[in-house]
Amino acid sequence: MKSRAGVTDANAVGLSAGLPKAILTDVDVDRARAAVEALTSAGAKAEIEIVPVGTDIAWNWGIRRSVAHDYLYDSPVLLGSLRVGPDLANVGARLPDANWHYRHLYAPRSVVEGSAMPAYPYLFERRPIQGQPSPDAIESKDGFEIVPTSEARALVAYLLSLRADVPLFESPVSVEPPPQETADTNSAAGTNVVSPQASASAQ
Repeated sequence: MKSRAGVTDANAVGLSAGLPKAILTDVDVDRARAAVEALTSAGAKAEIEIVPVGTDIAWNWGIRRSVAHDYLYDSPVLLGSLRVGPDLANVGARLPDANWHYRHLYAPRSVVEGSAMPAYPYLFERRPIQGQPSPDAIESKDGFEIVPTSEARALVAYLLSLRADVPLFESPVSVEPPPQETADTNSAAGTNVVSPQASASAQ
């Protein structure tokens, strides 16, 4: 059964008969949570399934999520219940600007407020400006500039090469349709407003 009707304590017992079945679809997460709480209090096991709308690129996460297959040839595979720091498996797609990475390596908190990452100033060289400042300089002041060393360039090139964008069975790549003029379209930015939707089901 699929319904847009709300789930209340009064009708939860009746809805929990003849399970498993979908109770609500295409609702926001708060409404799905309320339905799960009502069903659980009636003695049913209920769960929420989050259905993303559009590709992860709309959220600046890349064109698909990372899955176990992406770590197949890593040695050692560092997956567990706690990860300190961001997942770099797709950082080249999420953050394709080399200058951002240079600034982040030199002074992390200058680009990410409250970052716990240590700075790596030894990957950069402070030298006098000769003529025009270097296009790779991350800072120019008082006749000196901060430029990346060859080690910093190699590290950033490696980071930019990390892209989880190969279509996989467990994480297919969907092609977004061209944007259309709708009520949900931000005409100033020319982008559609995309948000996840939720479904509640009971077993």
